[in-house]
Amino acid sequence: MLEKIKNLIIRFKKWIAGLLLLLGGKYILTASLVTPSISLEEQIIKDIEISQDNYFQKNGKYWQGLPTHTSIPDATTTPDNLSVKPYYQAEGWNDLVSLSNELPFQIEVHQYKAPGNNYGYQIFLRSDKGTKSIGYGKEAQSRTWEIDKKWVNTTSTK
Repeated sequence: MLEKIKNLIIRFKKWIAGLLLLLGGKYILTASLVTPSISLEEQIIKDIEISQDNYFQKNGKYWQGLPTHTSIPDATTTPDNLSVKPYYQAEGWNDLVSLSNELPFQIEVHQYKAPGNNYGYQIFLRSDKGTKSIGYGKEAQSRTWEIDKKWVNTTSTK
């Protein structure tokens, strides 16, 4: 039942966000309509998905978000890189997604164009614990993965 309610809220947010776009509003709908039981990570991912859907409808491509932090955080810190944007894109993080003042991970979003005019994007979440990648579009499956740092051995045996 809870899953059905979450899905209804997500669909409602997308509908409202589309309506705002038609009315000339911002590209995004902030996380204020998300239920409190959703984690910060899930909330941010859902907000990026909605923003990407709306941006694609308006621009015919997905937006790119440069890293939110200049270095990967090892604790919850304030993003210090939100005003930086790609040279070819007018919008930055503050124009596209409402982020928390403090984040336990760095966020980065890549856009891509696959063969056959297939567009997609990839969300990266990085912290001192590892990296998570979530892919969207035709190449979603190969772009979705996780690296847990406890499994990465950086010492040499030689």
